[in-house]
Amino acid sequence: MANSAYKTAVSYLSRGIKSKRQVENKLKEKGFSNSEIEGTISRIEDEGYIDDEYFAQVVSDHLILRRRGREKVKSELRAKGISAEIISIVLEEKFDYESEIKRGLGLAVKIIEFDGLKKDGEVMMKKDREKLIRKLMNRGYSPGHAVKIAEILNNSVDIFDVEL
Repeated sequence: MANSAYKTAVSYLSRGIKSKRQVENKLKEKGFSNSEIEGTISRIEDEGYIDDEYFAQVVSDHLILRRRGREKVKSELRAKGISAEIISIVLEEKFDYESEIKRGLGLAVKIIEFDGLKKDGEVMMKKDREKLIRKLMNRGYSPGHAVKIAEILNNSVDIFDVEL
């Protein structure tokens, strides 16, 4: 039966990169015993099929490309079973204040264009500024960063002149 758990795990992993917890959950869902799961997880870790550090790097890179903020990346990694220690390392590596503000500015410009929140040369109305801040926070930017991004854009004469 342990061989069957191994085959199930490898088959599951063949569809895409997964965290250790995701594989454990899949094996539990398929009805394998705890000892079979532990043995299988140990074997596939030894063989390099799962690596939570690498998984966290890949997932965070993907989310950053989609202009997600630090909090969204943290939340997604936690939901996929990545340890707090690994999350901390990845966030420290991937997020510094300046780079997050730059990514946030790029996202904010897209939000403004899509939602028509601000026209060139105009100051954002309070409700539009609040909507922008909410949308940034929903995408994982901290309240402080979202407010800073809105301030930068609100103080710029032309949103297309903002330095990204």
